[in-house]
Amino acid sequence: MSIAIVRMVNHSAVQVLYKSGEDTTNLTSQINPYENETEYDLHPQSQHGEVLVECDRAVTWNHNTQYNGPFMWDKAIQGHILGSFYYGYALSQITGALAAQRFGGCIVVSLCIVLTSFCSACLPLVAAWGYGYVMACRIGTGFGAGAMYPAMMSVIAQWSAPMERTKMYNVVIAGGALGLIVSYPVAGLLSQLSDNGWALIFYVFGAATLLTVIPWAIMITDSPHENRFISPSERDYIQLKLEWQLRQGKKCIPWCSVLRCMPVWAIAVGMITTDFGYTMYLSYIPTYMDEVLHLDIQQNSLLSCLPFLGHWIMLLVFPIILDYLLTRKIITLNMARKSAHTIGAVGAAVFLVVLTTVDCYQPYIAVGLLVSGVTLCACVYSGFPVNILDLSPQHAGPILGITNTIAAVSGFISPMVVTAFTSQNSTLGWHYVFYVTAAIYIAGTLFYCVFGSVQYQTWSSSESTDKPAVTSEKCINQDEADCPVLIKS
Repeated sequence: MSIAIVRMVNHSAVQVLYKSGEDTTNLTSQINPYENETEYDLHPQSQHGEVLVECDRAVTWNHNTQYNGPFMWDKAIQGHILGSFYYGYALSQITGALAAQRFGGCIVVSLCIVLTSFCSACLPLVAAWGYGYVMACRIGTGFGAGAMYPAMMSVIAQWSAPMERTKMYNVVIAGGALGLIVSYPVAGLLSQLSDNGWALIFYVFGAATLLTVIPWAIMITDSPHENRFISPSERDYIQLKLEWQLRQGKKCIPWCSVLRCMPVWAIAVGMITTDFGYTMYLSYIPTYMDEVLHLDIQQNSLLSCLPFLGHWIMLLVFPIILDYLLTRKIITLNMARKSAHTIGAVGAAVFLVVLTTVDCYQPYIAVGLLVSGVTLCACVYSGFPVNILDLSPQHAGPILGITNTIAAVSGFISPMVVTAFTSQNSTLGWHYVFYVTAAIYIAGTLFYCVFGSVQYQTWSSSESTDKPAVTSEKCINQDEADCPVLIKS
């Protein structure tokens, strides 16, 4: 959506109407966006055909005619559209977790894929009716995507040995980053195929999403013993490692204990703050490149995928480094979780602050800083998300549902913050966005490092035991089936 909306909006007309003080809420296609595109071009051109733009001071940059789509949505409406995804995302977290507990994670994920595909394909059909219908489609897409994550966490908990959870979770998350790497340049290409190229983005990706449900439904099962593609030796290995967990069986979720658990709240705060930054990156990198760096749609789509290429690589590499340090007992599990969060969040904050020193004289330096920040941000996924499995593998899905529901607030707030500071398309406004995001990253890191824990929680188990108290980190290299054991929390 972040690439498509750049092409959907008639930016020139919106700027003219903004300067004249007119309301753009109910305006659509009063100006033909495909004829005389430069009629409302606010950027004067030099004799060499280059566009003179504002970058806190006059600067010349190779920026062709401004792309104008059929919709006159101002920055507030664009923020609502981009943020509406998270309305559905928040509503579906606990629903998806409970459905996975009741029916199994695989069927829930399959239904979520179908829902997101349907909503994506419908969006271009209803866009002309008004932006409210676009928001409805985005809410539906968010609902499907939101329910998918706790359902996947339930599947991961049944498929991963304790010492392998970091790598398995990051491989799953890396799939999302790989999708962004592919989708940004493809979306940019599709948007240029015709005047309605933005609509092709939703049709093509809706169809591609639907196709993924076929291999998922055939190859994936809720647990290893149900899967016909796994080797007997691997099945026995996983079941041996999870024997203690399997003995617990399914039981009612102790909601009161979960909500009173400070490590759970530390995870929630970690998610809120990092999701705020990641939402800003995910939704607004193309907008930043358009408004501040003044890159055309082809450059924009290609360069926008680079940060997520680094993100994808780090998601695969960083867990290997952590596992190496853990298995050799160079660091403890507690240190691993908190250092991962600190490197990811504080590193991203530092690069955002440095980004405020760069303007459109140095567009590729700005892109390099964005790549570095988003790349380091991937480290946090070896921290608080996997931490849920340390606290309670039996209830990983519902706990993720709760924390993700709370964290989804950032999806509503992030577009509002960006809109409030950048309504006049000023570079200084983007600097304020980066400062606020950096401060939120650092505040969340401090809270997580102080209150986070890797201790297995007594409320997670259905058994009563007098075994010696240990933490999950003491079990990281052990083969005993009854590990982890209970601690008093």
